Amino acid sequence: MDGALRIYTCFAEVFQHTRTIKRSRKRPWLVGFELTRSVSLLDLMGTWPTKAGASMALCSGRRDRARAWSLRIYEDYPAIEGLCYPSSMDRNQPAVALYERVRDALPARPVFHRALIDPTLNSAIARATTLFNYGEEP
Repeated sequence: MDGALRIYTCFAEVFQHTRTIKRSRKRPWLVGFELTRSVSLLDLMGTWPTKAGASMALCSGRRDRARAWSLRIYEDYPAIEGLCYPSSMDRNQPAVALYERVRDALPARPVFHRALIDPTLNSAIARATTLFNYGEEP
């Protein structure tokens, strides 16, 4: 997958249940990093789910079913280090879930590391609330 994931997808996914970006409750942070090596992701954005006997509901349906499929993928494909899937919360934008197998590819330091209460995130959070019609709490 080329390029960085959109930070807005992160907001959509993390705050989907409350539909409110809570900037200080539980002290959330936005962290961005670049992996130190290429990783092997299973692309669930194409035809693989259908070929494997599932459907795109795997990415947007019941979470327990998605977890069961992920566990089976993990067991059956030891070279796969994570999943690339279409975010059902952000217009099918790419999202990634990494398995712990990728731990050695994590950098010592992130390229971006800010608490959501940091004023430098004001415009990004305002954009996310507009995009998804989410509320915002300080």
